[in-house]
Amino acid sequence: PGGSLFITTINKTKLSYALAIVAAEALRIVPSGSHDWDKFVSPVELERLLESNGFHVESIRGMLYNPLSRAWSWTESTSINYALHAVKLEEEPDPDEDDPDDPTVIVAQAKARRWYN
Repeated sequence: PGGSLFITTINKTKLSYALAIVAAEALRIVPSGSHDWDKFVSPVELERLLESNGFHVESIRGMLYNPLSRAWSWTESTSINYALHAVKLEEEPDPDEDDPDDPTVIVAQAKARRWYN
């Protein structure tokens, strides 16, 4: 809990297909077949996936690669590449896990005592 996860990836848009696959392969920036558009994921999809697995998305920023200068820069647009920062939330305790009045907890504790004794 509290750990950071950083992901950089390619958005799933027509523009990313045109630039990250077609143009990048034509200009030989990447080898042919490097990218599979079906595996690209949108920021909305990624955020939904992370939040359903106990993360909170802190920020999403667009990234742009300039093949002439061979440099990356930040941009407002996430339509091609983007970076995402998420933080793992504290796991919420199971409300019945430590309830001394819960019969299932009492039985589990009794079995555990027999097992260890």
